[in-house]
Amino acid sequence: MLPAILALGLHNAGIVASLMSRHAEAIPYRADAPRGPRSRAYETVPRLDGQILAYLLYRWELILRESAIFGIPGSRRWASPSMRRSRSCASTWPCCGSPPPLW
Repeated sequence: MLPAILALGLHNAGIVASLMSRHAEAIPYRADAPRGPRSRAYETVPRLDGQILAYLLYRWELILRESAIFGIPGSRRWASPSMRRSRSCASTWPCCGSPPPLW
């Protein structure tokens, strides 16, 4: 589960960063605008606030949709015959002799 979360996070962070850098390059600056890190902190970021929020919410919604769609085939795996046996054994555990698996 953790590798999937990290992969989705890194992938979407890259997409949002790429889109924001394209928007940042297209911003027209004044001739006397500050340069360097000051430009990023005080001029570029406030101009992109709305777009950053919109892209983050859009990518979050896509992650939820994709994980729901990809989770449907994975849910069939949980209903395999071996899982059904362990679930039926779990209901009668004292009779089975050993506790059900914890996975």
